[in-house]
Amino acid sequence: MKKHSYRAVEAFRGADKTIRIVGHRGARGVFPENTMIGFKSTIEMGINLLEFDVVLCADGVPVITHNHALHVPTFKHVGGDFIDHEPKVLDLTWSQLQCFEVGRLDSSTQYGQRFPDQLQFAGIKVPKLDELLGHVANLSENNVYLMLEIKSDPNHVNNDTFRKKLVSEVTKRVRHFDLINQTLLHSFDWRILEECKSSAPDFPTSFLTQINHNPADVGEDSSLSVGPNIKNYGDHIPDKVFEKGGSLWCPNVQDITPTGLKRAKNLGLVTAVWTVNTVEEIDRMIEYGVDAIVTDYPGRVQQRLAVNGYNW
Repeated sequence: MKKHSYRAVEAFRGADKTIRIVGHRGARGVFPENTMIGFKSTIEMGINLLEFDVVLCADGVPVITHNHALHVPTFKHVGGDFIDHEPKVLDLTWSQLQCFEVGRLDSSTQYGQRFPDQLQFAGIKVPKLDELLGHVANLSENNVYLMLEIKSDPNHVNNDTFRKKLVSEVTKRVRHFDLINQTLLHSFDWRILEECKSSAPDFPTSFLTQINHNPADVGEDSSLSVGPNIKNYGDHIPDKVFEKGGSLWCPNVQDITPTGLKRAKNLGLVTAVWTVNTVEEIDRMIEYGVDAIVTDYPGRVQQRLAVNGYNW
C-alpha cells in the first residue's frame, strides 16, 4: 500500500551518500536548548531540520520547552539564581513564565555536566511556538522543516478533552503561519498521534519509540509512562508505525537494528534516529544507512559524514 507523499516527510528522507541532520532542541550541545538563539544559530549552520518540544501554559499558549515542569538546571529567576523547585508549565500563565530565563546551564548539576561546551547567554526566555513558526515562515527560502514534538503530560494521558485541546492549539498555529508542508507532528504518545490523524489528517505523523529497558536520560522527563509498551515488538516496531498511519519512525539509538531499519525502508517509512551524539554512535548510524540523525551536536555529525564521503 503506497502512502501519501508529504513534502515535510521527504525532507527527512536520505538518499545515496546522503544522511540528513536534525538539530535536537536546536543544537543542545552548543546552544541553550529550545531557544530562539539556538534555532536561529542552527539554521545558520546549514541545518534545516529542527526538532523541538511543545507544551501548553495555563492560558493555553503553546510554548517550546522539554519537561512538563520548569527545569532546575536550566531555569533561573530573571536576574537571579537558578530555581530550587519545579512548578508545572501547565500551572503557569504565559506572563508568569516570563519571570524565568533559560540561557544559562547550572554546571554543578548532573544535567549541566552533560553539556560542558554549551554557550551561555543572559536574558533568554522560553519561546512561544509562534515565535519559531513566525521566524521560519519569514525566511526567504521555504526550506526549514520542523519535527514538532507534542509532549504528553502523564497526568492527562487518559484525558481525551485535554488531548484534543493540545493538538488543536498546536495545529491551529502551524496553519496560521502556513507551515503545514514544513511540519511533522511528532510524539511518543500514540494516542496523540491518533488525534492528529483524526483532527488534522493533512499533517504527516512521526512516531517516537523507546523500548522500556532503556533508562531516561539524567534530568529529563521519561517517555515510558506515555507511550505504548513496545518491548515485545522487536524488529516489527516499524510495522506497527505503518499500521497506525505513520510516515516517519524515530527510534532511540540504543534500539535501532539493521533488520528493523530494513523493515522500515521496505514499508516506505523514513527513519530518523535519536539522540545520536558520540562518534561511535554517529559512525554506526552511517554504517546502517539511516535516513536522518537527530543530534545535539550537528557539527560533529557533519564532520563524520564528510569523513565518510556523505552529504547532508
